[in-house]
Amino acid sequence: MAMWVTPKQASALEEDVCGKLDWTFLGSASSHSQFAGLLAGFVLAIMGILLAQRGNDGKRILALTLFSAAFFVLAVDSVLFGIIAGERTCIRAHTEGLIASGLLAMGGALALAGLAWLFDISIDGEGRKELVRIAVVTAYGTQLVGILLVTQTVYGFQHDLSTAKYWKYTSLPEWTVWVWTATVLILLLIRIARRPRILGPQARALRLASYYAVGCTMASVILFGMVVGMDRTIWEPQITTNLTWVTAILTLVLPTVGLLILGRAIPRSSD
Repeated sequence: MAMWVTPKQASALEEDVCGKLDWTFLGSASSHSQFAGLLAGFVLAIMGILLAQRGNDGKRILALTLFSAAFFVLAVDSVLFGIIAGERTCIRAHTEGLIASGLLAMGGALALAGLAWLFDISIDGEGRKELVRIAVVTAYGTQLVGILLVTQTVYGFQHDLSTAKYWKYTSLPEWTVWVWTATVLILLLIRIARRPRILGPQARALRLASYYAVGCTMASVILFGMVVGMDRTIWEPQITTNLTWVTAILTLVLPTVGLLILGRAIPRSSD
């Protein structure tokens, strides 16, 4: 059964725990919010350019689909990080930060995937293949970096909480990070190798990635609201343990699945 504590006791507990954490969202949420907002503005500007173009409607619609999803994810994520910037309950802020971090990784990957399609549509001439190849490599690199950052964020947070004895579970061994990362990397490479060469299957994969990202964002907002709605006086070890574990698992799994789906929606530089 949950144990209720007074606001003064909660503040003392938060200071004790957060003082032992290696890193805190409380000091970086504002910068993350600005970065996500900047990316959203960048995506919106590119959408305006695409809407003004004529011709190549099939691929242009695909790029707009990706950019629309990316804009939604990044705009929402900017708001979420802005809320975290005003947070004063340390562990609640970190739980919220896990959710927002997953969305940032997914939104950034969507934006770079859309950029690869933009290059494929807009550039003609001798250097087209090389530029598209660079954009494709950058898009996949962004997916890989996103997976690594989300994995390390989740692992580092649960490790810090276990070290600070804020929850009853022991920290996961470090080898689990390597096993998870290697497994996801292999799956990503398989997705890359099997990505379609013709526009029809590419369009289906792209639409699936876009709809998944929008749905994942909506689910994240609901989870974020549940976390924010919990009164600070009940953020004691037992409740925080259960809620944070659920949040950590969802943060690790949902964006990773989205990035793997996106792996089949990148254009081929040889097309």
